[in-house]
Amino acid sequence: MSAPEPLVRQVLEEVEEALAALRRRGALRSHDVERVQAAALVAEALQRHGARRAAEGQPGLGEAEEYDARDTVLAQLFGDANPLLDLVADPAVSTAWVMGCDRVFLELTDGAIVPGPPVAETNEELEALIRRAGLRTSERSFDRVHPRLHTRLPDGTRLHAVNWVSPAPIVVLAAHRHPDWVAEDLVRVGMMDHGVADLLTAAVRAGLTIIASGGGGTGKTTLVRALAAAIPADTAIATVESSFELDLDPERHPLVMALEAREANIEGKGQVAMAELASWTMLMRARRLIVGEVIDTEVETMLKLANSGHPTMATVHANSSADAVDKLALLARMSPNRLESDVAYELVGKSVNLIVHLAPNQRGVGGHVASVREVLGFDRGRVDSNEVYRPGPDGRAVPGDPLRATTRERLVAHGYELPALHR
Repeated sequence: MSAPEPLVRQVLEEVEEALAALRRRGALRSHDVERVQAAALVAEALQRHGARRAAEGQPGLGEAEEYDARDTVLAQLFGDANPLLDLVADPAVSTAWVMGCDRVFLELTDGAIVPGPPVAETNEELEALIRRAGLRTSERSFDRVHPRLHTRLPDGTRLHAVNWVSPAPIVVLAAHRHPDWVAEDLVRVGMMDHGVADLLTAAVRAGLTIIASGGGGTGKTTLVRALAAAIPADTAIATVESSFELDLDPERHPLVMALEAREANIEGKGQVAMAELASWTMLMRARRLIVGEVIDTEVETMLKLANSGHPTMATVHANSSADAVDKLALLARMSPNRLESDVAYELVGKSVNLIVHLAPNQRGVGGHVASVREVLGFDRGRVDSNEVYRPGPDGRAVPGDPLRATTRERLVAHGYELPALHR
């Protein structure tokens, strides 16, 4: 006989809250320990429920119902079934928006937006699905006191949920599909041509510091990940991200040290910012640094490392390759050291070598390289640069200014063949 649904829901909520408390205290050292603890908590919850029913003079659960309740709760806690995750299980889906239990929209890889199936019967059930999806990956609560949950699920999907600040729970799921691409794969899918790919591959091999700029969803992380394939296999690489996305191939790069920023727990303790992680990479003897996205004060640490001989790659939101210079300088000025404007621009001019700007494709899915800007340095209060690839008539990058001689020599030494017009 099946256990009553209200009972299963109540026990599930109680066990989820108890597990979250244990996780915050560091009492769940492994997934196996968590499963054992969860089974004990389910048994205790069912025992309490039986005692309450007995005290109220109601009949208790039958043995079959109790076993079913236990199995159902544990399956929902640790099973793979979750209607939220099912939304992005199809490789044709890139993003899912859930705005309440029955309003779902899916963005397909071709840019089309289509309706999706309901994920729950009520918004309360949707709240439980959100908590369950992040149960094993986040120490943060999801309740009225903590109305936001941002986490990376085991399959790499990013989940961002908010509630109690909106009429209904809102969930955004971004599928994490990063095949093991190299620069030539980006040529194949139309992100760049062979000339740009050859230039950037040689730049990575030569140890230039490269910034990928663009708007959201234009492929900045995909670009950096593919270019990282050109880093020699015996190089110690540190990656610093707010949420793991790069996932560099450990077979291609066995010396990868992946670091992820951490939010404070429910007691306000344990926060580790990206700027702190970036500074740790020097002590870790990393030879290359990759910052998933510079959004805050970590930019000053990153630029200082790049300026001290640590080749770096990073992404930044900007409207053009020229705007990326201003964005980096602005973030540097916002650092705890409150750099003066000239100092911030000088740091950018002396640390960055190339800025690759990605513009959105016409249908709004992915992006393409529109500009490659060589940063020449800082002189008389301004950052000097050449746009070696600039937007053509269709917005895609076409050859522009020639590379300066020193850069050209470095790239040629690492296998770059100069285009005929730049020789």
